Amino acid sequence: MNFEPMKKIVFIVVFFLLAMRSVAFAQGVVLEAFVDKPTVSLDDQLILTIRIKGASVFTEPRIPNRGNFDVLSRGSGSNVEMINGRLTVQKEYSYILGPRQVGTFTIGPFSVDVEGVEYKAGPISVTVTGTSGTPSGPLGPAPGFQNIPGFPSSQPPTQGPTAPQASGEYKEVFVTAEVDNQSPYVGEQVIYTFRLYTSRNVNSAKLELPDFHDFWSEEIQKENKYYKELGGVRYVVSEFKVALFPSKTGTLTVEEARLQAQVEEPVPNSNIFNDPFFTFRMGGANFRPRVFKAAPIEIQVKELPPGAPADFTGLVGDFKIESEISKKDLTAGETATLTTTVSGRGNIKDAQISKFAEIPNLKVYEDKPSLDLKKSPSGVSGTKTFKRALVPEAPGRVQIPPATVSYFDPKKGAYESLSASAYEVAVVPGAQEKLAKVEAAGPSASGAPVNPLGEDIATIHREAKLKQEEPSFEFFYGILIAFAAPPFIVLASYGMVRRQRWREEHGDIVKKKKALSKALTKLKSLSAKEAAHIPGQISHVMKEYLGDKLGMVGTALTPLDVEQIFSRNGKKKEGTAALVKFMKDLEDWQYGGPPKDKDWESGIRKKAAGLLKEVERQL
Repeated sequence: MNFEPMKKIVFIVVFFLLAMRSVAFAQGVVLEAFVDKPTVSLDDQLILTIRIKGASVFTEPRIPNRGNFDVLSRGSGSNVEMINGRLTVQKEYSYILGPRQVGTFTIGPFSVDVEGVEYKAGPISVTVTGTSGTPSGPLGPAPGFQNIPGFPSSQPPTQGPTAPQASGEYKEVFVTAEVDNQSPYVGEQVIYTFRLYTSRNVNSAKLELPDFHDFWSEEIQKENKYYKELGGVRYVVSEFKVALFPSKTGTLTVEEARLQAQVEEPVPNSNIFNDPFFTFRMGGANFRPRVFKAAPIEIQVKELPPGAPADFTGLVGDFKIESEISKKDLTAGETATLTTTVSGRGNIKDAQISKFAEIPNLKVYEDKPSLDLKKSPSGVSGTKTFKRALVPEAPGRVQIPPATVSYFDPKKGAYESLSASAYEVAVVPGAQEKLAKVEAAGPSASGAPVNPLGEDIATIHREAKLKQEEPSFEFFYGILIAFAAPPFIVLASYGMVRRQRWREEHGDIVKKKKALSKALTKLKSLSAKEAAHIPGQISHVMKEYLGDKLGMVGTALTPLDVEQIFSRNGKKKEGTAALVKFMKDLEDWQYGGPPKDKDWESGIRKKAAGLLKEVERQL
């Protein structure tokens, strides 16, 4: 086999790589930083680009003085160019900057380290103005195709709700959030609706709904798309709904919702294929990352009026009660099952039925209630089932009183009380009672005493040898296994099913219990191959822990969010301040470079573990 061609190829590749490295460094390192525009409105975003030329090994860029902007990384890209016979290596990092307030701000200077030498660029001055009061009108006909032969037609739902206007006109892409009732009673169901309106194509949309503090929440509609015409422009509307149940009175705030997406840039002409429902694109498209925010909503929650019935437990909505008994004729010691169901629309999870007063000669065993939730765009409804085992202890007739439930009807503004059916159970003596009666009766009056005679007794032979066969140990063991195994298997299976059902019904509780051990395990297993990534990884672990512990999406939490959550829940200020400061430090190290301490990596891991344990004690 001739290896000469292969040797030449290897030589050329090695020569190319060495030449590329030597030329890159011969040209010197150049660091550039720039934004796509110097002025931005509060509801818009900037694109920050950091470009490194002439180096192949370097640290990630550091971005100081970014406190007035939310920073979101878009990733990075590399390329090699040959200009005038010389190779140039460059890498670009791209970030989305979302302004937090109006004013003129300085970002930077930006820096990277190349073989121990620090290179800087910037700073950059950016002016943030108020919201852009100038809507972007449509550039041409509304996107989409209408009754074109040979093309499929989408079937969106019929007319949707009307969207609010901004400065009297509509934008090409915008979001809204609203509730159907801003002054509910405590425990009353409120429907929160988030909508994305777009007359352009949108890709890679990521929605971050509020955490809904002080509410029990249930997602009732993940996404519903339909067409809606506003101001002569046809929009595609993506709608999300959540049912909220306020848990306390007063002024409650539903925080802002955010949506990140890639939005198509305007093009000179629009065509029938540029419909957001139509996935095929003609002529390509240029997409720009955007972040849209729906404003917070204040809800005034009213107290329930006085005069609640004695058995009222906080149920609010519209409900009914039903019951049935498995059998009405029993023997003493036999069991009947009384099943009571409460069903309707509202906070069905809070439903409780009245307890039985003590009933003579009857034992009552309560089973754990089961819940069947039904979710629809109109809200949460469902059925809660209560089962009671009834065991009569003596014969006779037993009266079973009706189960009752009370609830508050917000439409009527009044309390309602409901009663299920009452039952009478006939109990006859069981086998033990019958035997007791026979023994109590004694010998028959007409019977004569029995006098045994000597002839009746057979002769006993003292020398006779009697042999008795005793059952083997294996025989008794087999009998024991045969009788014991089925009940054991049944009980074990029942226990496993109950445990699995409990885990499914109480997923949040399981997640909360395992949150700390899960976080500590992740902290220990973080990869240290690239030390600069450690602060970001630790920040992600801590946010994920807080999300599991508080029942929310933790990865979207900011240090300010954490401070507000803990202050509302009355946690210790010292522990909260330490946690918030550490989370801010992690962000600074993530974007501004790690600490200069020699053992910083193990130090911040230990500090993160200690803070998580402290939070666990507080929560």
